[in-house]
Amino acid sequence: MVVYSCAAIAIQSGREFLIGSLLYPDALLVRSGLQKIRNGDWAGAEPLFLRALARDPASAYRWSDTGNVFRGLGRKEKARICYLRAAELGRYSPPVLLRVTRALFDLDATEEAFTSGGRLLALTDAYDKEVFRQYDYLRLPATAVYDRGIPRNGRPAGAYFQHLLEREAPLENLRDAWQRATALNGVDDPLANRYVEYLLKQGEHSTAAELWRKHLGSRPGAFERANLLVNGGFEMTPTAGVLDWRVFDCPGVTAIRDSQVAHSGRTSLRINFHGNSNLSYGHVSQTAVVAPGHYRFQAYLRASEITTDEGIGFLIHGNEDASRLHVTTDRITGTAEWIKVEKVFSVTSFTKSLSIKVIRNPSAKFDSDIRGTVWIDTVSLVAAN
Repeated sequence: MVVYSCAAIAIQSGREFLIGSLLYPDALLVRSGLQKIRNGDWAGAEPLFLRALARDPASAYRWSDTGNVFRGLGRKEKARICYLRAAELGRYSPPVLLRVTRALFDLDATEEAFTSGGRLLALTDAYDKEVFRQYDYLRLPATAVYDRGIPRNGRPAGAYFQHLLEREAPLENLRDAWQRATALNGVDDPLANRYVEYLLKQGEHSTAAELWRKHLGSRPGAFERANLLVNGGFEMTPTAGVLDWRVFDCPGVTAIRDSQVAHSGRTSLRINFHGNSNLSYGHVSQTAVVAPGHYRFQAYLRASEITTDEGIGFLIHGNEDASRLHVTTDRITGTAEWIKVEKVFSVTSFTKSLSIKVIRNPSAKFDSDIRGTVWIDTVSLVAAN
């Protein structure tokens, strides 16, 4: 039905337009029509664009141009029909679909605009921001946008959630959008971590911790009963999320998972110090969400020829104010088989999250460049009786 309606528009002004179209090249017609539009002469532009359309009725651009003229003349229904024909002909052309989406929203043809926008999002990510900006103007709940304008494949679903996160949408809107993005397989580890970081900044600590655990799901080694730390045995490749192990580069140090040495399970974290500097180390860390109470921290360390008097241990401090909670474990030096380090401490209501860091302080002695290897495994933080 739409095709026939559009064809009728193309010939509605009579045979003289078809005859006249033989006398003028398409480019000249379009240029002349655009000049009239710039001069505000929409009525004068109409026959020129109709002639260009008659010469090339298979062109999505010609239908879009004609739709623009009808829109300028206030003939909304004819404009809508032209844009729909343009969208049909240009269904694999992102620039055409972007034109159509903008125009249909301007005409208040909302459902058809969502259809065009969703098709565009499914084709490419090049116009995500522009399409999402069009969606923003409607001020609709996230669930309505996901139902009407987001394709049922993963990438656009995650991209729209990222857009809402960058705009710092209300938490309720973000929660609903997260559920939709997750259901559409649009969520990966980096996006989940960005959401967790945002929730932590908003003071939604327990929500952030629960979301991260649900996101990781049943990945092997991710959780161990009451352990508040994720991936305490390094069985899972760290995601680099704030609620997982973060291993940052440090000159003179190599830190990697080791599948040949383990205290429990199959892997550990191996940190090798190259022996060329008296460095301050704190480049392996994880954040844990806590409630007021007593806690026991444990970890197992194995060492091979760790030099200097300053060895390797752990620092635990509150993220809100490190001066209120700042404890360290024993340090390990030399060569030793698996040694347990442990610390029991209390958390007040002021502290919402902890930072657990592997540390080494610079040595004050003459022979201070650290060399050797330490393995870390079976790290846990649990409520203490």
